Amino acid sequence: MGIEGCMAVDLNLIIPGVIIGIIAGAIDLFFMIKDESGAANQVIGHGLGSFVPLMIAGVFSMHLEWLMSMSFAQGNILSNEIVMRIALIVVVAIVTFSKSKLFKGARGVGTHESFLHTLIIGAVVGLAPYLWLLIGPALPAWMNGSGAS
Repeated sequence: MGIEGCMAVDLNLIIPGVIIGIIAGAIDLFFMIKDESGAANQVIGHGLGSFVPLMIAGVFSMHLEWLMSMSFAQGNILSNEIVMRIALIVVVAIVTFSKSKLFKGARGVGTHESFLHTLIIGAVVGLAPYLWLLIGPALPAWMNGSGAS
């Protein structure tokens, strides 16, 4: 059985979510540098650790409609896109805020991100498909999910 027999993943489905995750990670890193006090290498290293979870959340956000179309989500609150996006925003904000609280020596004011900043990061991830309508056309064809070179 060769490669042609295996199920392939279309990168055009993943690239937009990854790019949104990178943008959210860069914003998170900016907020982390601004909000957290401590050694610069620790703050930046801690901030870089947020990129992978935010990229995964970005891919998830870009395909939330597909998840809501599944049979278990029909006819209940899981089929409401607004509710699901708000839930995703809150979950990403809580995870980001919790991660900043785990920063080494995070005690008191100035040692973790403000909750408003984590809500902004959650909004970037949760509203990814709508932001992509603005960002996607400005990117090269291989980055915007069109598949053309």
